[in-house]
Amino acid sequence: VSPVAVASSRIGSASTRNMGTTVISTRCTTMWAQNRCLASSAMTLLTENTNSAIATWDGSTLKLWKSPEQNDVTPSAIYFDRRGRYVGKRAYDLVPQDRSKSATLFKRLMGTTTPVNISGQDPVTPEWCSAEILKTLFGYLPEEVRAQVQGTVITVPAAFNQMQKDATLQAAEMAGI
Repeated sequence: VSPVAVASSRIGSASTRNMGTTVISTRCTTMWAQNRCLASSAMTLLTENTNSAIATWDGSTLKLWKSPEQNDVTPSAIYFDRRGRYVGKRAYDLVPQDRSKSATLFKRLMGTTTPVNISGQDPVTPEWCSAEILKTLFGYLPEEVRAQVQGTVITVPAAFNQMQKDATLQAAEMAGI
């Protein structure tokens, strides 16, 4: 899916990394309604430090896609145990069992060389963790919707600096977006 743009989620912010798409950097509905360049099928991934969501725009209708648990937002959490890897709500619910087997605050480390250490696993990068969340969100879309997406906007916390925004683009590439 391309092009991809990263936009700060602060309303009215002009802080945008343009990747071939003009982006008005605001919250989801306003972003789509005001963005003349995304008149065709597009997707937004709303990523904050603790939760993320996915929405699509088909030129006239904005749709927020729910997780399999029917939640509008998905916790940015990853958890490993002997049964495998969990991402999202299930991972978030398992964190109290053993914090050392989880990654939850990795988005604050985006754009740094600080590894994310998860017990029993090789250290991973914050970008890898973010890519896992993006892949999970993208997986919420039905196949026919995924095939129609022509562009993507990924919002990030307003406090993100340029290195963190660049790391978010790298995570999108790692996720295949």
